[in-house]
Amino acid sequence: MEKTILIMLFEMLLILTGLVILRDTYYFILYLLSLRKKEPKKDYDKEYTIIIPNYNKKELDMCLKSLYPDNIIVVDDGSDNREILKKWGKKLKVYCLKHVGKYNALNYGIEHSSGDIVIIDSDTFTNKESLKELLSNLENFDAVAGNIQVYKENNIISKIQAVEHIRIAMFKRIALFKNKISFVPGPFAAFKRSIFESEKFRKSKVEDLAFSENIRKKFKITYEPDAIAYTVMPRTLKTLYEQRKYWAIGNIETYNSMKKLSSYYYLAVLDILILLFSFLSWNFIPLLFFFIFESTTMIFANKIEKGNCIYESIVFPVFMYFLAFFYLILYISAFIEFLRARRSQ
Repeated sequence: MEKTILIMLFEMLLILTGLVILRDTYYFILYLLSLRKKEPKKDYDKEYTIIIPNYNKKELDMCLKSLYPDNIIVVDDGSDNREILKKWGKKLKVYCLKHVGKYNALNYGIEHSSGDIVIIDSDTFTNKESLKELLSNLENFDAVAGNIQVYKENNIISKIQAVEHIRIAMFKRIALFKNKISFVPGPFAAFKRSIFESEKFRKSKVEDLAFSENIRKKFKITYEPDAIAYTVMPRTLKTLYEQRKYWAIGNIETYNSMKKLSSYYYLAVLDILILLFSFLSWNFIPLLFFFIFESTTMIFANKIEKGNCIYESIVFPVFMYFLAFFYLILYISAFIEFLRARRSQ
């Protein structure tokens, strides 16, 4: 009887592993095909303004150094310490507000700017070539999302997020290939000025997602994989959880449901089931094969996306399981908190 149960568990394991590998093979083939798709670009020669909203970010100096001497506006949203801004002096246009929220800071900067708009977070830095690649898309599109990667520091939480963003870049290329780019992330993006004649940033925990939802059906949006910017992310598990939970609640509020978010978590459950059935059947050969497949695809993607995560790519399956459990717990917690808040209104 015990032997029969083990055989059944092993058969389930083989089926699950096969399904997941087929799924990921499909996405990897799409990724390879996406590398052949090259959008025509034109040199951008119009006026633009770089807007940097800032609130207590010590990385602001690094951000400014990566972009100066372009036409830059810093909108400081009531920072406690403005020493960095004092250091830059009259080299920049600086507007100081009384902590009115990021969305108001962005709108204020846009109102006091000229030309098209580039938005970059104050804890993010890039280079002139990436900026050029980003802007070149504004000839054919109304909004352009940059390739956001993590500034990798020497701690495990930073490394997990760095390789996670390589994975995200893979799926963004696939979305670009399928003409399904719908999100313009706040850390690095460009917009035609005409968008802001009818649209503004609104109060939200995820103002970039909320803004993207408002414009995606009215304007043409694209993604530029060669416009790479590096952003500083949480350094501890506690701050990572707090940040992602805040975003999760914002995502649920924006979509007003879990429906749009659920497909990813169905996939995460499949990955977790492979691990579960491996332990129940006490057979780890399919899991090992799965690990090898995932590591190989990530090593390839790391090279294509110009990442600095070769070792993290090798152990990516381990990080993937951490993230699968992490996000499942996080979104369940966020959804419960969202329901409580809605009932109390």
